Amino acid sequence: MVVLLNFKKVKEMVEEFFNGQYEVLKFLGEGSFAQVYLVKQTFLNDKRAMKIIKEPLTTTKNLDPIFHEVRIATKLRHENIIDIYDAGLIHDFAYFVLEYVPGGDLEDYRNSYMKMNMPIPIPICLDIMKQILLGLMTLHSSDPIIIHRDLKTKNILMNYDDEGVIAKISDFGFARELSSSADDFEVGGTKPYMAPECFKSIFSTQSDVYAVGVIFYLLLTGAFPYKMDEYGIEDIVEGKPWNRILKKPSYFDENIPKFIDRIVMKSLNINPEKRYDDAKDFLDDLDKAIDQFKEYAYYQDYLNEKEELNDDNDDQEGYGDYLVNENIIEAFRLAKIEERLDEASSILEKEVLKDYDVRRTYAKTLRLWKGDFPDAKLISEAFSVTLKGENYGLAVDLLKEAFAYNPILKEDYGHFIDLWGILIDLEKNKNLNKAVDALDDLMNGDGDNMGINKNNKINEIYKGSIDTLKTYDKEKIMERALALADDGELIEASKLLEFLVVYDEDIKDKYAYKLSLWKQDLSM
Repeated sequence: MVVLLNFKKVKEMVEEFFNGQYEVLKFLGEGSFAQVYLVKQTFLNDKRAMKIIKEPLTTTKNLDPIFHEVRIATKLRHENIIDIYDAGLIHDFAYFVLEYVPGGDLEDYRNSYMKMNMPIPIPICLDIMKQILLGLMTLHSSDPIIIHRDLKTKNILMNYDDEGVIAKISDFGFARELSSSADDFEVGGTKPYMAPECFKSIFSTQSDVYAVGVIFYLLLTGAFPYKMDEYGIEDIVEGKPWNRILKKPSYFDENIPKFIDRIVMKSLNINPEKRYDDAKDFLDDLDKAIDQFKEYAYYQDYLNEKEELNDDNDDQEGYGDYLVNENIIEAFRLAKIEERLDEASSILEKEVLKDYDVRRTYAKTLRLWKGDFPDAKLISEAFSVTLKGENYGLAVDLLKEAFAYNPILKEDYGHFIDLWGILIDLEKNKNLNKAVDALDDLMNGDGDNMGINKNNKINEIYKGSIDTLKTYDKEKIMERALALADDGELIEASKLLEFLVVYDEDIKDKYAYKLSLWKQDLSM
């Protein structure tokens, strides 16, 4: 019998049982058999997911075979499968401690394209399928072999890194096997993804291959290969859904080449002996197809479109005020608070993976926040976006996020927030006199030790430029900037030119690119 566990009860039960080793932070969700909670491993300060089976176990259930497979799974480590850290019993409730993946699942990612009435680009489909097969190969090559039994889009969790999406296989079916309330087919899998033989309780690496084939077909076409919901269980057991001829993926999208059709159709063969033997056998053919597809015209068009998209969004990606919701606003707020960048990343990652427009707008920000050395990436990006004399508001936000992650950096870079504030005002009000006077005040202003350090740093930067700027004459400032550039003093020249580019639109149109070169000490 399923027991309704509430957050308070679970929190008390877990924290008491583990004597403070795990702190239960929040409820993440639930399925038919288990609830999932976000927990923190107190001593490692590491966030994890804890899955708790809703049905208390009976003493008559033989747990040895199930936990034997769990023990094998905990030893497996691969980027494309969820890590299992721990498993056991809390009183009568089975639990699993798993890697926490905040982004969502492949079904959410697929729906982000469906909402836009767009197909998932074929190169992305191929990349995701390769990742799934790499993870599945780890299971199929274990000793003894682990059969997943319930591969589907909801069980492929999605993460995000510098290269794009990362697919991770999750939910090896342990929860179902520990639940007496599941019927025979629920224990075996999810009907639209199940091979014909699974409905006769036959599971193998070939039945996993079939499920991967269903996912492949679904990503390419937007439809399941067979409409299982149109048939009753008796008809399914008799094999009636598979009596019709299956349309190839290229029927739905002419850009899908025939060699991809062949792979998908082989994986979905109703005879398991005619499918791929296992994930490795499947992956060998997919790798060949990926290499072949790279010579295909559609792939080149995709790369060109992707490159143009990145160029178009570089300057404002992540900070567009035209596409926000409460979660995105909260993510950016948290990113500027010390020790909250991980939480901000988790919130933004969910939004990025489930919405196509959000992904186009905020993917770059997510790449900056995640991974190693986000502070270094954020500072580098802050200076990069200002190279052409623009995006100073964005740059200030990037620095604030870097400082929140690593407060000590404020001492070395905090003065740029004041400098860029002057340029933001100059761009808005087009008052060169006011901007130069503000700079002069900043260089000579009084303050505490931190203020004096800041003033000294600004003095060091502009001590050779302030007298020219204080002529308040753009022709004289330009003449001096060009003379410095002719003498090879490009960095000094850029300090003068930057004020003019921000101040005057005509100068910006003509000299913005040159400014970006001079700031990097590069000549034409």
